Amino acid sequence: IEKDGKLYLIYTAHHETMSGKRTETQALAVSSDGIHFEKSKKNPIIKVPKGNDFSAVDFRDPKVWEHDGKYYLIVGTKTTDKPSLGEIMLFESDNLEKWTYRGIAAKSDSVENGFMWECPNFAEVDGRDVLILSPMIFADGQESHKVVYTIGEMNYETGKLSHGDYDLLDYGFDFY
Repeated sequence: IEKDGKLYLIYTAHHETMSGKRTETQALAVSSDGIHFEKSKKNPIIKVPKGNDFSAVDFRDPKVWEHDGKYYLIVGTKTTDKPSLGEIMLFESDNLEKWTYRGIAAKSDSVENGFMWECPNFAEVDGRDVLILSPMIFADGQESHKVVYTIGEMNYETGKLSHGDYDLLDYGFDFY
C-alpha cells in the first residue's frame, strides 16, 4: 500500500526454531523508490494473537487496505481444532506498523468449506464488499485449488463481514 509517497509491503515471514517448529508472522518492508526496500526494525509487526485457538503455523497471505483514514489487514488462518476450520482474521492500524487484532471477519462453518483459508483478498466493488479466498483441502481429503468469493458488508465497528454464500470464482490452479 502507498502512504506518504512510500510503498509499504506487508508479507508473511516464516520462522523455524532449532527443534524444527515452523511459525508464520507478518512483516513490513518500506521503500521510497519502489526498488530498494528496508525491512522494519519492528518486525514482526503482527503475530498470532495469544489466548486463541489459531494456528501459528498457518497464518499467512496478508491483504491490506485503507478505509476512512485507518488501515485494515486480513490474514488467512485455521483453527487448531480437529478438524480445523478456515478463518479470516482482521487487524486495524493507524500507521501500518502497530496493529490491533479486531477479530474473525469470516470463518468456515464446516470442513466442507476447507480446513484452511489462504490468499484472502478484500475489495469494495460498487458499494458492496467482496471477500475472495482459496480454501485448502476439503472434508473428503481432496486438495483444492479453487477460488471462491462472497459478497457482503464489512462492519468496521465489530470487525465482522456479514455475507451471503460462497460462490465459485475459478477452478484454479492458474488463479490460485
